[in-house]
Amino acid sequence: MNNNERSYELAKKTLKLLMKHEIECHPINFEVIYNYNQGYSKSLILAVNEVIRSERDDKDSALAEIHNKLIAGTASADKVEEITSQMADEVDQVTAMISAALGNTTSYGETLGEVNNELDNTIDSTGVKSIVETLMLATADMEQNSTILESKLAASNRQIFELSENLSEVRSEARTDQLTGIANRKHFDETITAEIMMANAEDNDLCVLIGDIDHFKRFNDTYGHQTGDQVLRLVASTLGENVKGRDLVARYGGEEFAIVLTKADIKASEKIGNQIRIAVEGKELVKRSTGENLGSITMCFGAALYRNNETVEDFINRADEALYLAKDSGRNQVKTELDL
Repeated sequence: MNNNERSYELAKKTLKLLMKHEIECHPINFEVIYNYNQGYSKSLILAVNEVIRSERDDKDSALAEIHNKLIAGTASADKVEEITSQMADEVDQVTAMISAALGNTTSYGETLGEVNNELDNTIDSTGVKSIVETLMLATADMEQNSTILESKLAASNRQIFELSENLSEVRSEARTDQLTGIANRKHFDETITAEIMMANAEDNDLCVLIGDIDHFKRFNDTYGHQTGDQVLRLVASTLGENVKGRDLVARYGGEEFAIVLTKADIKASEKIGNQIRIAVEGKELVKRSTGENLGSITMCFGAALYRNNETVEDFINRADEALYLAKDSGRNQVKTELDL
């Protein structure tokens, strides 16, 4: 199945699910269920499953809340709404075309039935000729309608695919830090929420590392913001090089970074933190505009292990406390909640 066919099948599957659970087909609901069918994120799938299985009457409100929390980006919400509205309109057109085609098929079937009755009651050649002409005209009309429908469906299929691609791009932009190219705070919040749900359900270890560049403000003031941005990009890429594919590296804010470590205990997270810290310190900084060697930078990390059924805030706060302890203890080191 190619991309066009996949997009069209996803749209059809979305419509069926909305109808099955008697959910109104407006842009927000359509986008949430479309992304659910596409496997957008674990947190969205779990949240939608809860709504679908519930007996609640306010499914629209629940899906709108899911949309606001897990899909809509602050900078791209209007664009997402525009695209999903266009996609819903396109699907409505496809539905109307299919309904019209079913009407044409019914009409053709009625014509065949009438012709069959006339054949039973006709014995002369003139009558047979008239019946054949009627049948040929009806068949030609049906062929023309089928060709037109096929053309319109192909055009709608292309449009739905293009809208789906645009939606994917907007969604990706909304979850990516534009300076460093890694996950942004929104993406981190979504992921940590989903992984906590998984950790509670499957009793897996889950750790978070919060890292901060030592004396970054002083570095920024000395060498300028462009060089500071270069440092942020370097740190982001170094973090990405030192974690596994299933783990998430995100820019938490300013010069702070966060890493979600799935199926890792506190000792493993401390080891990874030190591995990254050493890798960052080993990078030689060179000012691009002048070629000046700026030496190296260091980082501190704080690590925490998730405790069953605690809040996200409590989990992150322990990692923050460990980070502050690392700073107060001389920087360029890793501390965990065990050190608190």
